[in-house]
Amino acid sequence: MQITSTIVVAVLLVAQTSADRLPSSGNELVIADCIVSAKDHIQLPAESPGVILALETEDGQRVEAGVVVKAKQMIGKLDDEDASARYEAATLEQQVAMAETHKARSAVEAAVATAEVARAELDESHAVNSQIADSVPKTQIRRQQLTVTRAVMEKGVAERDVEVAILTTDLRQAQMTVAGINLKKHRIVSPLDGMIVQLYRKPGEWVSPGDAIARIVRMDTLRVEGFVDASKYLPEDIDGRPVTIVIKRPNRDPEEFTTKISFVSPIVEASGEYRVWAEVENRTARGKHWVLRPGMEAAMRIDLPAAR
Repeated sequence: MQITSTIVVAVLLVAQTSADRLPSSGNELVIADCIVSAKDHIQLPAESPGVILALETEDGQRVEAGVVVKAKQMIGKLDDEDASARYEAATLEQQVAMAETHKARSAVEAAVATAEVARAELDESHAVNSQIADSVPKTQIRRQQLTVTRAVMEKGVAERDVEVAILTTDLRQAQMTVAGINLKKHRIVSPLDGMIVQLYRKPGEWVSPGDAIARIVRMDTLRVEGFVDASKYLPEDIDGRPVTIVIKRPNRDPEEFTTKISFVSPIVEASGEYRVWAEVENRTARGKHWVLRPGMEAAMRIDLPAAR
């Protein structure tokens, strides 16, 4: 009798498990053993070596576990005294290079003007000698010719100086950009909207590049994952289909979320199943706590297409 009872219980359990993955009379596929997971989460690393100066937002709010942050919001800062000084020095060097460029261009303009005056004087001397021979001595004409030649060469030198000055300005600009990037790396910035769920460091501690400072999880959009029997359901009958997510909450009525299947894995696992998931817009209960949380169990009711 005991063996018979054990067999009956086992059969019932197998039947229940199978029922979780079989479509109901309403042409639905029910997957009971699903899991809620984070769609976007990150272990926020330090980008530069240094001492953590503060863990707070730009408006002075203290950063701790449970604080909600926005993408690109500063949540802390490393000691940036040295980086700030380097950026300031690079900025000044870039300004000096720009001034040298303006100076070199002015030298070109002066050389052009000098060459024009020297050429005009030479032309006048030639004109006078064409009317009255040797009115202007040959030595003076040679000096005027030399002055023209020197002015033309000075113009060429000044033009080369402009080219060098422009290259120097570009170099100083690049150095200023690098210094700015280095300075920016001393800001601890959240890359996504989410909630800080854990802080690994505190002000005054030294960090190296790559050291985790905080863990941030996006809570407004989560993912519910489950597995579908590949021998019974084709991917094209699952992908993009409407789905209802159901979760049970202690001492509360079940909560439902409607969405669509957003991913169907092309890989069939050793169990003969393939993974699917749906992205779900989360909501809060009583305006504070999120209803869906990573790690929770959930069920999917997938609306299947009409049988062909």
